Amino acid sequence: LSDWSSDVCSSDLSSQAKQGFRSIAITSVGRSEGKTLTAFNLAYCCANVENLSVLLIDGDLRNRSLTTLFGRLPSVGLADVMSSRASCEEATVRTDVPNLYVMSAGSNDSASTELFSTEKWSQLIRWSRHHFKIVLIDALSMGASADFELMAQESDGILLVVRARSTQREALRMAIEQLDASKLVGVVWNGSPSERGNNFHS
Repeated sequence: LSDWSSDVCSSDLSSQAKQGFRSIAITSVGRSEGKTLTAFNLAYCCANVENLSVLLIDGDLRNRSLTTLFGRLPSVGLADVMSSRASCEEATVRTDVPNLYVMSAGSNDSASTELFSTEKWSQLIRWSRHHFKIVLIDALSMGASADFELMAQESDGILLVVRARSTQREALRMAIEQLDASKLVGVVWNGSPSERGNNFHS
């Protein structure tokens, strides 16, 4: 995200967090559209708002892109919490950025759809809302599996990332129709060649 669009996103989410709109699942129509970098940049910008604690979760247990992006993270993470092998506290890591915490994908020996279909996911989200002002989830792409629908059910909002000259218009239209309109926070237009960079449209 450009600094301009990140500031708009973080300002908007900060305002909504004060109204109880706390957990956001960040997804895309397909792969390689920039949702992981969007989640990271948005979390970073939100964490720079005074007194706004942020938890960034790698919810894409299939691709684990956010965990890879951060590099050295403990092996304990989301999958371990969902499998009752670790507590939420044990899986949450404080970063060098004040107010920013991360939960990695964790171990990869469990089927992700089976994990998200249990009560553990809703319990984790409730715990996250209690301890952090904003919870951002790098979710699986919409068309990949049933994982996203299971994750979205427990999230307050959904942020959709699309890539310029990549995301097909018809695929985007169908994706938006599948979403709960009341939860759609907005769309991040990623990879735009315009001078202002990416734009956030609510």
